[in-house]
Amino acid sequence: MNLPKLTEIYNQYATIAGNDINFKSVLTRIFLWQLLRDIKLTHQGVSLVEADLFLADNPSSCIESNHYPFEPIYFWQFLQSLFGCSWLLLLSTKNQKYDHFTSGIISKIFKEFLEENVFPNAGKFQGSSLTEYKDLVPIQCVYELYLKIGEPHSAREFLYFTCTKKNKDPPCCAVLNEDIKPKTITDGNNAVPIGYQIIYLQVKEDQVASRIEPPTEEENIDAFSKSLYTFRKLGKKKIMQCVTKICPRIYSADGKVNMDYKLSFP
Repeated sequence: MNLPKLTEIYNQYATIAGNDINFKSVLTRIFLWQLLRDIKLTHQGVSLVEADLFLADNPSSCIESNHYPFEPIYFWQFLQSLFGCSWLLLLSTKNQKYDHFTSGIISKIFKEFLEENVFPNAGKFQGSSLTEYKDLVPIQCVYELYLKIGEPHSAREFLYFTCTKKNKDPPCCAVLNEDIKPKTITDGNNAVPIGYQIIYLQVKEDQVASRIEPPTEEENIDAFSKSLYTFRKLGKKKIMQCVTKICPRIYSADGKVNMDYKLSFP
């Protein structure tokens, strides 16, 4: 009874990236992550990194990598992933309602997970980078940048590489652009030219002059990395707001912040 619904969900997420597909598509991990976000797994105490590792630790899953976002996930692996997530969710919530069961507990847990999490929420897309803006986001080059920080990296590491004190070079200058000396740029935009490397393009002085006032000698202009300059402009508070919106479990029930929470690519 559940298999046709799961097949429909698999095909729906396998074809997010294309329109009018006339062949049988295979789901990739990045769209599996989208499903796990949509069913609110990360809101209930299970991170995408934990879901990846649980699947990879299963020798019968035949997964080739722990977190590679473009790895094909076949239907039987998709089922294994959902089954593993149902157990992780049970462990994270420490639910004791199954303690009295002497048999059939596995099917009971998975059935309730499908009925309460998967079926009601699948297709209710969270975010827009893989749906509305899928043709505008340079996924491959963003992933390359993510890898240079670490896979996976913690919330603490992400802030370390994107936020700096005034008059200090961001750590990412040395790590991500070893051959580029940071310099001050008044204004510009991130761009992805041929070669899939994110760079920061300076707006010409005559274009900038009409929009902003030039800095005075007394002003302290922060140094920045060409790759992560956009994040640098957001600031620590805004970055944390964005991260916790996607990964709310960074904040624990008692209000503490878990800066060691592992961030997956999406």
